Amino acid sequence: MSPTFAVAFGGGGARGLAHIHAIEALDDLGIKPVAIAGSSIGAIMGAGMAAGMRGADIHAYS
Repeated sequence: MSPTFAVAFGGGGARGLAHIHAIEALDDLGIKPVAIAGSSIGAIMGAGMAAGMRGADIHAYS
């Protein structure tokens, strides 16, 4: 069985934009979490990721 993981993004206002870099790193590695959670700005970033947006796509909208 291959390993699985979930990701949780925290809040923090403008600091939450740093989540984009984490999403881009996961994209580069080809890693897809089985569950995504977040609060505040982290929920917005997680929603984009869950909708299939890549980190670069989310960055274009920020």
